[in-house]
Amino acid sequence: MIAGYTSQVQLLREMESQGVAEWPDLVVQCNSVDAFQGRQADVCIYSVVRSNNKRELGFLRESPRLNVALSRGKSGLVIVGDQMFCRSATGKNPFRSVIDYIEQHPDDCCMEALA
Repeated sequence: MIAGYTSQVQLLREMESQGVAEWPDLVVQCNSVDAFQGRQADVCIYSVVRSNNKRELGFLRESPRLNVALSRGKSGLVIVGDQMFCRSATGKNPFRSVIDYIEQHPDDCCMEALA
C-alpha cells in the first residue's frame, strides 16, 4: 500500500497491523510514494484519499509521483480515493487522464463505488 502523505501511511500501517493475523501468509508493506520508488509489489494499492474545499490536489498532481505510484504493481493496481474529486480538481490534474483510461478500457480496468 502506498499513499502520498505520511499521515495516511501511518493510518494504513495501523489498519494493516490490526488485520495481519487474519492473513498470516500475506506480506503487506505501507509506504509513501517517495519511499516506494525503485521497488515493486505483486499488487499495489494506491491511496489517493484527498479532498478539500479548494479542490486542489497538492503535490499529488506531480506527474513523477503519479508515475511511480501507477507502475509499482507487477500483477495489479488498485486505486482508492474520491473519484469525483480526482476528476474535478483544479489546476494541473493528471488524474483526469488516469480516470479516462480506466473508463475507456473496461476489459482491463474497472471503477467501483464503495459504500
